[in-house]
Amino acid sequence: MLNRALVGCGDISNKRVAPAIMAQKNSKLCAAVSPYELELDEFIKKHGIKDGYTVLDQMLERNDIHAVYIATPIFLHYES
Repeated sequence: MLNRALVGCGDISNKRVAPAIMAQKNSKLCAAVSPYELELDEFIKKHGIKDGYTVLDQMLERNDIHAVYIATPIFLHYES
């Protein structure tokens, strides 16, 4: 089983990303991250996700997440 986390709980995550991950037979959507508490709460309830985080680093401390999907606008991605 591939445990996944999702960063970003907006429109595209609701309509496409979360359903696609949950439809994969060997994947489980274990956590979601959003800085917007209300959006996050609605998202995890809608998709039956156990854990929600408003701070990315807290989610990244987990050792049971195998993959993270970043579903945020490109301008919000990390610059190297």
